[in-house]
Amino acid sequence: SSSKVDVPQYTIDENGNAVKTSTTEALPNQSKHLFNTALFYENEKFMARIAGNYKGAALALVQGNPENYRWYGANFTVDFSANYRINKKISTFIELNNLTNAPLRYYHGDNRRLEQLEYYSLRGMIGINYQLF
Repeated sequence: SSSKVDVPQYTIDENGNAVKTSTTEALPNQSKHLFNTALFYENEKFMARIAGNYKGAALALVQGNPENYRWYGANFTVDFSANYRINKKISTFIELNNLTNAPLRYYHGDNRRLEQLEYYSLRGMIGINYQLF
């Protein structure tokens, strides 16, 4: 995304008056680089998919001057899903997200100043589907 927003900046001059300027920044939460890729296999009874999802760094919060902005770090996750059809009415499935336990990072100003680090671990579902009709 190449969308931009003007962010007002205020400074005080030598006479004590507020002076307004602005900087142009990327829209918050809009990463410039995104991609998804997947490999899959499917036949009459079985389906499996593994997918990679990348989101580049993005401005998270405008606060004060640019050295105080909050940024999301780049993030890459890998997901897996599979489904096996036992018969016309019953199938089993598994869905697993974040196989690599990729962290979510927030930075204060730039990526040399880590502010927050979050791990969400592997998560998923496993189950049986039964089709009533």
